[in-house]
Amino acid sequence: MNKQAIIIFFFVITVICSPETKLFGQQLIATGDSLLKAKAYEKALTVFQEAQQNPDLKQIAEARIQTVRKQLQSANINYQKALQEGLKYMQAKNYPQAKAAFTNALRHKPNERYPKLKLEEIREKYQDPAEEKAYAEAIAKAEKALEKLDYPTALEAYEAALNIKPKDVVALKSIKNIRKFLSKQEQMQLDFERYMNAGATYYQNKFYEQALNQFQQALLVNPTSQEAQKKVRDIREIIAKQQKQLEAYNHQIALADSFYIAKAYTKAKAAYQQARQIKPEARYPLNMIEK
Repeated sequence: MNKQAIIIFFFVITVICSPETKLFGQQLIATGDSLLKAKAYEKALTVFQEAQQNPDLKQIAEARIQTVRKQLQSANINYQKALQEGLKYMQAKNYPQAKAAFTNALRHKPNERYPKLKLEEIREKYQDPAEEKAYAEAIAKAEKALEKLDYPTALEAYEAALNIKPKDVVALKSIKNIRKFLSKQEQMQLDFERYMNAGATYYQNKFYEQALNQFQQALLVNPTSQEAQKKVRDIREIIAKQQKQLEAYNHQIALADSFYIAKAYTKAKAAYQQARQIKPEARYPLNMIEK
């Protein structure tokens, strides 16, 4: 074996034996099992055949492949049998039995389209009393939920009605409207949270005007929010207090400046000191005192 072949050999062994490869193989097996449980036999077979390429999982994958093939063979036989029964009952216009047969065909192969088309055809020709009752109950439940503004429950009920009558205009339109409303509500909630978070950040940094603006925007989205209402009240009180403090500071500075201009330095110093007490962070009165 030449040097290049040895390098390739060890590279392949490393890849095959790596934890990532083993994990991926295990995930394939799990995916195949899920597909098999859902009776998606062809897809499950493809996944297990891919997993079969992993030496560590070859035996497991081969056993799964045998299982899939057996179940697929059985499903095909039962599916064809149910299909033939359905067609026979359709020809005899025995729609209840035809419906039961095509429904049975779907149990064996849920993803087949033909039985679904035949069931739609039956619905147009025959009204199943049990289905009509279930449909009416689902619609009533949806309408009752809408009265209570319980949109998720209403949506679920309309979807149940649509499963019974896939082309029902009432259910289709209602589902579309509710989903549109819920999507809008979700976006509004995201906007509200964004404004509240921005307001909180500005508030923490003492940018009160900007914080007030953000909390007011939040209230436009959700006017009933007590949290946003309280934030607006608190900030307005802070701003009002700051404004009052600024007015007192400006008055004291004006007084101190007048004393200074008049060369009444003792009075000026006292006034500047009072201004500092009102606004300790201000540099101007301190500079004037130090002159």
